[in-house]
Amino acid sequence: MSRSPLPERYEGTFEKGELVYGTITKSNGKKYIGSFKNGKLHGKGKEIDKRGFKYEGQYIDGNLQEGT
Repeated sequence: MSRSPLPERYEGTFEKGELVYGTITKSNGKKYIGSFKNGKLHGKGKEIDKRGFKYEGQYIDGNLQEGT
């Protein structure tokens, strides 16, 4: 039996059908937590990879600008 990857999961606050604050869990195990704009981290947020490494700070269009 083979398994297909889990779909992406979106949880949090939505405005006009778009996630603006919450968590996106990707099928590869990566999590994005914080504020979102156009489906990307934007503002304060953090990424956690499947190994548990965390990257936290200010994001613009999904890219860490300032933080660790």
